[in-house]
Order: sequence, then C-alpha cells, then structure tokens
Amino acid sequence: MPKREISLLLIVQDSNLQERLENALEGRYRLKTVTNLENGLAMAFSSVPDIIIIQSDMPKERLMTTGKAIRENQLTSHIPIILILDDNLIRDQSNFYFADVILVFSFSKKEMITALRNVIAKKIQLMKRYPIFYNSDNAFTREQTFLSNYLEQFLK
Repeated sequence: MPKREISLLLIVQDSNLQERLENALEGRYRLKTVTNLENGLAMAFSSVPDIIIIQSDMPKERLMTTGKAIRENQLTSHIPIILILDDNLIRDQSNFYFADVILVFSFSKKEMITALRNVIAKKIQLMKRYPIFYNSDNAFTREQTFLSNYLEQFLK
C-alpha cells in the first residue's frame, strides 16, 4: 500500500504520548495533531479525518461532550474513535460510549496495531453498506491486509 493514504487526527495533550504516537504512525498515515479538545473538534469538522485518537487525561465532561459532538454531527458520525485511557482509570466502556476501541496508556505496539486494524475493519463494514463508497481495492482494505500480516509476524 502506498503510505499516507489514511488520515489520523490525534487529540493528545501529553507530549510523551504525542511523540510516541507520531513516531509509530507518521510514516504510514497522514497525521494532524492538536493538544486540546476544542481544537480537536474544530479540526475533526474541518478536515474530516479517517480515524480519531483521543487521550483521556482531559476533563471527563469535556471529553464526553467532544465525543458526543463527533457522533452527532453528520460529517463526523462515521469516524472511528480510539480512546487512550490513563493506566489508573477503569476500562468501563459505558462511560465512553463514543469510543470504538479503548486502549490503556501503557499500550504496546501490538495493541495499537490491533486497535487500528479493528477500527479499519469497522470502516470497511460501513463502506460495504453503501456500495457507492466501496470497491474491494481501497486504502482501508489494503491497510487492513498490511496490519493483519504485520500482526502475524508478532505471533511467530
């Protein structure tokens, strides 16, 4: 797959996590990074990324409001969201209903790749529902194949 076909919006306040994500993802994806929820929401509406990654160490009420705004907007409601929780938080998905995948802050590279593969699979399922948007050779199916093969290498 040609690199950088899929766009990711990173809403990350912690500079160490931001650097970690950028190092892991920047060669493969088009990244846009913001450090607060307000700018992240504005960027989501203006650029409509393919996937959004949000760090949870921001105020819970604002985090929930942002997730709800993304889910209720026609432009962004289809975008998969990966939420990164602090290690000390309980992984209760009912509190973060807007997230498609939840990772813990200390996630491994394998966990990140699995999360990306899972949200890309959801994106492909959604595209298949609307055949006008789907063909079997698209950036998401190529990326899903790449990530699946990459994960197989971890298992060997």
